Amino acid sequence: MPHNYKQIVDAAPDAILVVAKGRFLFANAAAAALAGVPDPAALLDRHVFDLVPGESRAQILRLMAQHDSHPGTMSAIETKMLRVDGTIRDIEVMARPIVYGGSSAFYEGSSASVVFVCDISGRKRAEHELRTSEDRYRQIVESMNEALVVYDPAATIKFVNRQFCELFGYRPEDVIGKPATAVYAPETRVLVEEGIERRRRGLHDRYAAELTGISGKSVFVQVSAAPLVHDGEFAGSMALITDMSERTIAQEKLRKSEQRYQEIVDSSPNYIFSFDCEDRYLAANIAARERIGLSEEEMIGRTLEEVGIPAETAEEWKAQHALVRSTRQTRTLETIAAFPIGGPRILRRTVSPIFSETGAVIGVSGWSTDITEQKISEEKTQKLLRAIEEM
Repeated sequence: MPHNYKQIVDAAPDAILVVAKGRFLFANAAAAALAGVPDPAALLDRHVFDLVPGESRAQILRLMAQHDSHPGTMSAIETKMLRVDGTIRDIEVMARPIVYGGSSAFYEGSSASVVFVCDISGRKRAEHELRTSEDRYRQIVESMNEALVVYDPAATIKFVNRQFCELFGYRPEDVIGKPATAVYAPETRVLVEEGIERRRRGLHDRYAAELTGISGKSVFVQVSAAPLVHDGEFAGSMALITDMSERTIAQEKLRKSEQRYQEIVDSSPNYIFSFDCEDRYLAANIAARERIGLSEEEMIGRTLEEVGIPAETAEEWKAQHALVRSTRQTRTLETIAAFPIGGPRILRRTVSPIFSETGAVIGVSGWSTDITEQKISEEKTQKLLRAIEEM
């Protein structure tokens, strides 16, 4: 029978150790593998702290003191283990003093403990990943523009995001745990009740409505509502509520308009522009306008020649525009341009087609990078190289 017990201990999937006076008296194969040593014998007579990182030693000391003062007590802690290769593992430690012949004096007059160690690194990683995932989704939910409300099967509010509270003038603690109808004014409650009943029947809805909070604040919104199902059973419902008031619509249009790119374009040192199919300016950023010496109003709708670009340069650029429109492909050229302000400059000019929603080419846009200093530097370098070769 003892032989069978030994086999059980040796084959156990979790680490089993016997500790006395802070040193290992016994270790099974799983303990050796967890510690990163070739066999259990490599652990014998080693001090416990050889496998405990500094920040975890206070926990182990408390555990050992508890065993000394309360013999027979099973203790369990989560801590960290320092393997012999220097890596750290998360572990769960369960320890019980060994009582032999009615006495806890097991080894040279001192108490000993049997220690069971389980590697929980995988579980800890999963918990961390779960927390990270939950935090990430919570950030998404809290930063979204739509109001979100989640109900349990009894139509009690389980969750509302920041936007819901701002939309109807609540704090989360004012509404969590309240019936769905309690947070809306009487004229809105019937609509909410009908919607929740449809969710219980498994129906999705998307509709416009005017919802009024208990504070009396009315908002014209679009509601997208859906049932929540878990293991085939109705688990509640959720609704995304989009504020469709004039203020929100105006903000949304402003956000989607090209004005959001204005600051980026105008802060660029490159000359950024667009032309219609008749080579008239549609837009020019600050750098381009300053080089030509005209305001935006003075440039828009005018041709290259009309804004002061020399005829030879204008013809070269218009030929580039025509090639881009006909091939529907981006083209780049290096050109020397004599601007009204600043004199001649060497440019790398890249132009791309502008397409309509139907795919027709309706103009070109692009940017010119001033490479004058770069070219001068390259020329100086070439002259220096030639002079060196001639030496």
